[in-house]
Amino acid sequence: QKIKDLINENGKVVATEEWGMRKLAFPVQKFNEGYYADIYFSSDFEFIDELLRFYNESENIIKYIVSKRD
Repeated sequence: QKIKDLINENGKVVATEEWGMRKLAFPVQKFNEGYYADIYFSSDFEFIDELLRFYNESENIIKYIVSKRD
C-alpha cells in the first residue's frame, strides 16, 4: 500500500495485479519465496528516480523491475 500511495502522490495507479506468495526462480538474499505484484502507473519521468530510491532503501523489497510500456 505504501508504494501505491507514493505513486498516487506523484502520478496515477492505472491497475494492479497481485500474484501473492510464489517460489522464486533462484534464491535472492537467502529468500526462497517472495510476494509478486505488478503495478501499472503513469507519472512524470522524474518520479522514477524517487521510486527507485524508495525500492533500494526498503528492507521488504528484494527484487524489482521498472519498465516503460507504450
